[in-house]
Amino acid sequence: MKFNIKALQLLIMVLLSFGGKTTAQLTDYNNNKEKIYIQTSHVFFKPGEDLFFKIYLVNAKNQFISVLSNVVYVEIVGPAGNIIQTHNYHVEDGYATGHYKFDASANGGIYKLRAYTTWMKNEKESTWFTKEVTVQKVIAPRVLMKLDFPQKGYGPGDEVSALFYP
Repeated sequence: MKFNIKALQLLIMVLLSFGGKTTAQLTDYNNNKEKIYIQTSHVFFKPGEDLFFKIYLVNAKNQFISVLSNVVYVEIVGPAGNIIQTHNYHVEDGYATGHYKFDASANGGIYKLRAYTTWMKNEKESTWFTKEVTVQKVIAPRVLMKLDFPQKGYGPGDEVSALFYP
């Protein structure tokens, strides 16, 4: 019986000693989490246009410049969910700049910019930065109509009326 009590006391002491380290490590980890923000030039693009962006890397707790990572990975995800390209940007003084050129034959749809650091890979993907941008081919409207003016001429201040036919 004495052996079981001493073994139980030893087990509790070991668990408590590990618990203290784990709590300190967890607190340190939570204090050093990173957060990324990306500011883009636009949210609507035509195929063939450039997407310019600025990346901000901060400490998630106090919003100061993060000192843990110096590289941010940015993925361009297509409308089908496939990763089109991955870029890495060197962060200096808390920010980096970059751009991506959409192909002239790019499919229209909602593209995503997804950004993370190596440290952020320890978290779920839902904690990574994600921003949606839309690529849409713009077609100028072609309206063909015939205008018919009932009078031959108009003077200053006259009310103009016209009939149009599609």
